[in-house]
Amino acid sequence: MTAFAMRLPGRVFFEIFLGEDPAETSWMIPLIGAIFEDPAKAAELAPRLFAWVGEVLERRRATGQRSDVMGVIAHAGNEPDFQLTEAERLQIAFLMMLAGVETTMSAMGCVAHRLALDPSLLEQLRGMDDAGLERAVDEFLRFDPPVPANARTVTRDQGFAGCPMLEGERAILNWTAANHDPDHYPDPDRLDLDLDAGDHLSFGHGRHRCLGAHLARRQLKVALEHLRDLRRIELTPGATVEYQLGSARKPRALPLVIER
Repeated sequence: MTAFAMRLPGRVFFEIFLGEDPAETSWMIPLIGAIFEDPAKAAELAPRLFAWVGEVLERRRATGQRSDVMGVIAHAGNEPDFQLTEAERLQIAFLMMLAGVETTMSAMGCVAHRLALDPSLLEQLRGMDDAGLERAVDEFLRFDPPVPANARTVTRDQGFAGCPMLEGERAILNWTAANHDPDHYPDPDRLDLDLDAGDHLSFGHGRHRCLGAHLARRQLKVALEHLRDLRRIELTPGATVEYQLGSARKPRALPLVIER
């Protein structure tokens, strides 16, 4: 995971997306991972990330920069009909940073594990054109959502499938279950790279759909383009892969044998 899945998303987000100096941000990648791996430490670790986000927002305001998403957030919320406090700006930018890095790392780890378990998948990828690779990205995401579920607040009394839900209650939306719904996908528990799974719910749905869905897809496609060039990807003999469970799902470690 450290040698593969953690590298590309961090570089894309901090260096390319935000234009930050990698020497100044390299410490953040393991810190973000630690927050998800050990939620008990989040209260201890999160303030360091909040402080960095606050400094970035201040720099964007000082220079008047609005050309990236941090600049947009830094200057947002000053209109008469749209007000944000600085705490809200920090929370928005913090959530974007966590979601933009950790979830893509998780997806890449899951993809590499699936390829190591089934050599035929690598052979399929080698014969795919761009459209085929894009379908494969969506199928990997459908099969192994990096965010298994999410919570929403019920805004009015209603019911769903016989289950009453009252205003103010919290409801868990299980993206994994939806992506494996046999009424929607034929043979949903089989990873099928020929399946058109572009309507999966791994990025959520509606107004809460993932802001970075296109960026995540593009990174995963780039990863597949390079992984399929390998002659062999296998788990190290005797290795057991354990998954981190929670708000993000990924292999805790992925010991692989690769042949170029």
